[in-house]
Amino acid sequence: IVAVDIPISVLGKVLSLHPEKAAFTHERMIISENGEIILRTCSNGKAFVMDKEINKKKFNVKIFSSMKHRRYGRIVREKNGKNILWVYSFIPAARWIYVEKIDMEKILELNRSVQSAVL
Repeated sequence: IVAVDIPISVLGKVLSLHPEKAAFTHERMIISENGEIILRTCSNGKAFVMDKEINKKKFNVKIFSSMKHRRYGRIVREKNGKNILWVYSFIPAARWIYVEKIDMEKILELNRSVQSAVL
């Protein structure tokens, strides 16, 4: 048996990596196997900031029920007329789910600009 003790502050730093993605990624989270948000960073448009007000908040029940029986995937939902892309991956050792909430229009716009620059 092997155990690893990783402080939440270290996980928070990992969720804050690659601030350039904050332009299109709204949130990054780690969710427990029962749907509680363990850790979350939110985008301010230029970087990721730790959410210190979690206190066992529950993740969206409908989206969580779609995620919890798969190893990884993506879900698209409309909110306020915008398409939101949820990408996720199961972390087997901890039985957690890593989730990113992405603004689909912004990431598609970025993809188009990169493609036009290459052509």
